Amino acid sequence: MNYYIADISNYQPNFDFRKFEELGGIGVIVKASMQLGFDSHYRIFAEKIRRTNLLFGIYHWVDPIPGSIAKQCDLFSTAIETVHPDFICGDNEQWWADWNKYYLAIQKKIQFSEVPKLSSDRINKFSKDWFEEIHRRFPQLTLFQYTGKWFIDGYCPQVKNWINQYPLWLAEYRKIDKVQRLEDLVITGSPKLPDGTGTWEIWQFSSSMYLPGVNQEYKVDRPFDINLIRRDIDDFKSFINLGEKTKTVKIKSDIVAVQVRQEPKEDSKFIATVSGEVEVEKSLYNNYYKIVDSGYIPKDYIE
Repeated sequence: MNYYIADISNYQPNFDFRKFEELGGIGVIVKASMQLGFDSHYRIFAEKIRRTNLLFGIYHWVDPIPGSIAKQCDLFSTAIETVHPDFICGDNEQWWADWNKYYLAIQKKIQFSEVPKLSSDRINKFSKDWFEEIHRRFPQLTLFQYTGKWFIDGYCPQVKNWINQYPLWLAEYRKIDKVQRLEDLVITGSPKLPDGTGTWEIWQFSSSMYLPGVNQEYKVDRPFDINLIRRDIDDFKSFINLGEKTKTVKIKSDIVAVQVRQEPKEDSKFIATVSGEVEVEKSLYNNYYKIVDSGYIPKDYIE
């Protein structure tokens, strides 16, 4: 049996999550941020997804143009801390150095050969640093790297040196027919892996997916991207550490009480104090634990 995950952004504003689940979907990955801004719909989508049983991932488009590793990491961190996804992803596929010319090329107003390219060294260093920093901040969230053989072979072969450090969300497309339910999809062949890759975990095999009632009966929304997971659903949940999301921790015995911050950062205001045992979310946020129904306490104060 195959299990399918959609990935969407503000380009699919009317996506019906309950209908997608009804027609066989098991999860949705939502675009949360890119460059230095948030996707306009990611919070709305998060609220709707949480009313279903769908798995919930978010991704950031890694843009190597601006010198903004910290700012892009801060942006995605804010999205993670806001919507609390089950897993997270970085989209590593940008080769162009000028967005305006890239859009002109898409509109066929200039040739793609006229679009300036980022150097392979620039792409590699920026993306590697971004992934390392996000993993450092959120070590308990599974971090996938979205990319494709076409991108690595054509624009940044150095990624091969570290691609296996993160589970692969692979892009390689197949032609698919319109279906009434996801179980009716027919996928031929296996995807081509980038050199040096062990395997893929998520395979984005089409950007042309329609399902009746999910994206407005083929009339309003753009088609959406559809993905296949390699594992069965229970194994995938285990792979992304999805189980009990909270645990009880104990404040260090030599500390009388810990002040609780409103946000997971040193300059955030204090909103309460706690001592003894505390129920927290298992995921770390910038080395802080989030107390259930409250604020954040530093990991360093926990036994």
